[in-house]
Amino acid sequence: MERPLSPFMFPVWYRFQITSALSILHRLTGIALFVGSILLAWWLIAVAAGGEVFAATHAFLASPIGMVLLFLWSAAFFYHLYAQYALIEPWLQTDQPTPDRERRQSTDDRAKLDGMWECILCFCCSTSCPSYWWNPDRYLGPSILLQSYRWLADSRDQRTGERLDRLEDPFRLYRCHTIMNCTNACPKGLNPARAIANTKRMMTERG
Repeated sequence: MERPLSPFMFPVWYRFQITSALSILHRLTGIALFVGSILLAWWLIAVAAGGEVFAATHAFLASPIGMVLLFLWSAAFFYHLYAQYALIEPWLQTDQPTPDRERRQSTDDRAKLDGMWECILCFCCSTSCPSYWWNPDRYLGPSILLQSYRWLADSRDQRTGERLDRLEDPFRLYRCHTIMNCTNACPKGLNPARAIANTKRMMTERG
C-alpha cells in the first residue's frame, strides 16, 4: 500500500515533503506579518497619544519579548520580499546558445536599462508604499516590479510573454495607484512608478 501524502493522516503513514514544510512556513510568516501589523498600529497610536502611553509602548517593544516579536516580524517581512523576488525570476532567459564572451546589444537598448540596474534592493520604496502596507502578501510592491521591468526591457531576454503572464493578477501589478511615494523614497533617485507604468502599458499593448 502506498503511503498517503495528506498531513492529516496518521503520522506513521505521513511522508515528509519539503514543499509541505515551506507551505507551513509561508503560513507562519503570514501570521507573523499580521501580528506585526498590529504592533505597528499600536506604536503609531502611542506616538499620536504621547506621554505615558508612548513610554509604556516603548518599554514593551524594548523588552526581550518585544525585541523577539520585532525580529520575527522582520524575518517574516523579508521572507515574503525575497519570495516575491524569486517569483519574477530575475535572470536572463534566452534560447540562444551561450556566447564565448558577453551577449551583445545596441547602445540604445543598453540605455533602456539605466534607472533600473542601479537598484540595490534596499526596499525603501516598498516600505514607503501604502498599497504594499495593506497587501504585502499579494502586491509585489515597487521594488520587485522595478526589477521585473528591468528584465522586460532587456532586448536580450526572450521570455517577455511568460514574465507578463506571471504579473497578470489583480493584485501583483495593479494595486499600484501612482501615489509616487516610492519614487520620493528611493535613495538612489530611481523611479519605480515609471517602471510600473511601463509594465502596465506592455500589458495593454499585448491585449
